[in-house]
Amino acid sequence: MSVWDHAVKQTNGKRKELDGQCNRCNKILKCSGNSTTTLKSHLKTHGINVDRVTSSKNLVSEKPTLKPTFTMDAFLKKKTLKEIFTDMVTDNITIRAITRNKYIRQSVSRDGFNLPKYETSIMKLIHDDFDKKSSHGSQQQGTVKESRKV
Repeated sequence: MSVWDHAVKQTNGKRKELDGQCNRCNKILKCSGNSTTTLKSHLKTHGINVDRVTSSKNLVSEKPTLKPTFTMDAFLKKKTLKEIFTDMVTDNITIRAITRNKYIRQSVSRDGFNLPKYETSIMKLIHDDFDKKSSHGSQQQGTVKESRKV
């Protein structure tokens, strides 16, 4: 709530400054330097505390800022279908068990992947992943050997 809700602004032609006229008692108060301190203290004599009302209004009008919530999914890297099958084979799960086991099929499809029906399709994915990793590893070894020569 503003001081001007309880007083009317007036301009004084002689001083070219603002004056405030109280709405309760019609008293004219000087506002030197555009300061409303005299008006605030005068309104307190009428039982109006503008500071208290202003601060509570500000508290109500301010909206609490909500921080975005993060889950662990945002920090974890999703595995590809090739990586999932490679991990299963590394854990000694057979290709036939991967294609025929109902629990494995449901788990993989729940993650949003379409599980191939045939063992040959899964073998192709595993071999492609192996070839990719082995070619990437040989490239890194080549760069290490070149850096040692320098």
